[in-house]
Amino acid sequence: MSGKQTTLVLKSANYCPAGNPFCEAGPHFDIAAPGFDFRSASLSNNCEALFGDDAAPYFACENWPNSSCNCDVFTDPTLREGCQNFLSLGWNNVQVTYEKVECPAELGRQNCWLENGGSWPTTPPQWCANN
Repeated sequence: MSGKQTTLVLKSANYCPAGNPFCEAGPHFDIAAPGFDFRSASLSNNCEALFGDDAAPYFACENWPNSSCNCDVFTDPTLREGCQNFLSLGWNNVQVTYEKVECPAELGRQNCWLENGGSWPTTPPQWCANN
């Protein structure tokens, strides 16, 4: 699957440590999309330690497109929508072109987690939504 061609603005906070074989092939970045955490390649996954038996949704699509992906396992609507949005792109480690830009103000003021008492917002706030 080649995925949809689109423009995506994202805040990159990825670090690929020396010795990670998935990083040695050249420039690389990961997008943290709910449901798509791939444990086999992650050196810092701690979902199971943090969420215990409730961690299963975070891996619901980890083997996609080789297996099914069910974003409906998320009970939280914000995480479910994030999973569905990323799934709709059809991306599977596609080749990308990118350019570094100054951080847009919308991303710089995005404090949704803190502003909602350490949980995801139940509805998209003004600065967490597509605006």
